Amino acid sequence: MPSPSVSSSRSSQLDSIETSAIRHLPNRYCEYRRAKHLSEFLSAEDLYERLDHEDGKNRLSKLRECRKFAYFARNIETGKVRVISNSCRLRWCPICAQVKRVSCYRAVDEWLHHIRKPKFITLTMSHVSLPLKTQIRSLYCAFRLMRMYKVIKYSMRGGIWFLQVKRGRGDHKWHPHLHIVADSDYIDKQALSLAWLQATGNSYIIDIRSIKNESEVADYVARYSSLPCRLTDFTKADRVEIATVLHGVRLSSCFGTGRKCHIKRERLKGTPTWEQLGNWSDFINNRPFDESIQKILHAWFNDESIERSVCKDFIHQEITEPTTITRTNNVLREYQLYIDDFVHR
Repeated sequence: MPSPSVSSSRSSQLDSIETSAIRHLPNRYCEYRRAKHLSEFLSAEDLYERLDHEDGKNRLSKLRECRKFAYFARNIETGKVRVISNSCRLRWCPICAQVKRVSCYRAVDEWLHHIRKPKFITLTMSHVSLPLKTQIRSLYCAFRLMRMYKVIKYSMRGGIWFLQVKRGRGDHKWHPHLHIVADSDYIDKQALSLAWLQATGNSYIIDIRSIKNESEVADYVARYSSLPCRLTDFTKADRVEIATVLHGVRLSSCFGTGRKCHIKRERLKGTPTWEQLGNWSDFINNRPFDESIQKILHAWFNDESIERSVCKDFIHQEITEPTTITRTNNVLREYQLYIDDFVHR
């Protein structure tokens, strides 16, 4: 039995590896992810419960299963640790939306840094009492029409647009509008306003400005890449209407030179190999007693690389066969793409 001094020394060593945030990780990965978006997740639960009651589908259960199954994995090439988990892929799931947001931010940020004169444009519709579905259809049609006008066509080479939906605080009318990051030469604000008025027939309020901080703008528009609004900003009845109207409707898209920006999260085309380490719950429960687990968690939490020697015992436990050797190339490629598709921090 180790002496008290040895035990105390080992305890101090383990504590130095952990941060207070790591020590308070919940036993279930889904709880860890939900905690960051709890109010939105509860609103999504209420929404899908209402929708399921109307059409008899089972989206609520799917939402609640999101990120329920998770395990740690190490990239053989980089040594980085990630959490691989299942996802529900429902539009109004705030956890899945956050993953899409991060992916979109990186793509837009990189694209903007390669544009010589990027512009940020906002196009709004006049407040009218028409249904949301009608207004969104008019908004999209007007934007396509406006891009055909000479003053716009020969100045705006391309871009990426994002839909945002609001409700007026005073009149409670729907207020959909578009945010566009554009690859564009100088466009006079008055000329753009006139072109928008001609395209819509009743709307002229626009905003256009040069982008000076690409990362800041990319972060702003990325939040609308999968969600056009926050459910918590609306009543329960409004949530159902928004979800119903926007079902199957594109919330963002690229045009012209903007098509070079891949805002949709794609499967990785490379072949990095991820070694499965262990189940999330097992790691969290055994964290206080195992220094190797604490090192793995520390590497994951701080986005650091970790030596394979620290993880080898867990790799042997989880993978009884050397998959990179026994699997055929085709099977391995499909398996790896599947794993890569669910890799999140």
